[in-house]
Amino acid sequence: MEAWIDTYHAVEGLARLGTYSFLTDGAVGAQKEDNLRHLIANLGKDVSREHIVPFLTTKHTLSYCLRYADRAWETGFRSLVVLGEDTTVGAPRVVPHGSDLRQLIRTRQSQLILGGSRRASEFLT
Repeated sequence: MEAWIDTYHAVEGLARLGTYSFLTDGAVGAQKEDNLRHLIANLGKDVSREHIVPFLTTKHTLSYCLRYADRAWETGFRSLVVLGEDTTVGAPRVVPHGSDLRQLIRTRQSQLILGGSRRASEFLT
């Protein structure tokens, strides 16, 4: 619990400095925490979310993924990283690739900046 509190304080401080923070749940192949819910609940209301970038993977239902993007925009986040994630562990992907999910999100939240990668050299699509 203390580590999470320290993390949120660090993220708040970095956001105030205009430094980007990319945050994921880090649970490869395991049940995912709702990292967006944690960010919304634990960041101060006066902290700009413009420089905080949550991760979303295709390892959820499509309705969850689309609502996640909606919630992100509605609560002030301006960017998301959307990845497919490992196909050999955990739940199946709701779509074949992260780029497929990014395309679906764009139909609802066209103003969100969406990043992702098939290779380390690719980030924004």
